[in-house]
Amino acid sequence: MSGPFITKHNRAGKGLGVNLFLSVEVLQSHFESGAFEESVDGVTLIQEYIQAPEPYITRVEFVGGQFLYAVRVDTSLGFELCPADVCQVNDAFCPVGAMPEKSAVTSAPTQVAAAPRFRIVKDFDHPIIERYRRFIGDNGIAIAGIEFITDQRGERYT
Repeated sequence: MSGPFITKHNRAGKGLGVNLFLSVEVLQSHFESGAFEESVDGVTLIQEYIQAPEPYITRVEFVGGQFLYAVRVDTSLGFELCPADVCQVNDAFCPVGAMPEKSAVTSAPTQVAAAPRFRIVKDFDHPIIERYRRFIGDNGIAIAGIEFITDQRGERYT
């Protein structure tokens, strides 16, 4: 690879395993350090890093072949992103009080960034929606979330 690239798990979700590397040497060092997380199926993908003019991706959601909404996702703090994580309330609204701790994972409240990391885009209307709708329909996909990013030249990547 001749420029920055990202690694990502073949199967994960929430951006797990997505890391930015500026060189193959840095990736090799990361792999040898023991910090490397293997994906569930043992496959790690490498993809050219797409530099966007603003740090965000857009995710569009479909159910039953119909477009529901678009979400703008801020990537400025990294790639491990899931709206469910940001919206966690833990025990704050539990009617019986705090639940007993099951693990360290549930004990700390989630910290939310000052600016929203996920924002529904009102009245999102883009020609790409029809292309995605046809793609999922032609392939028998009932529920889909498709992400895209636009680079500095205006080229869109899905």
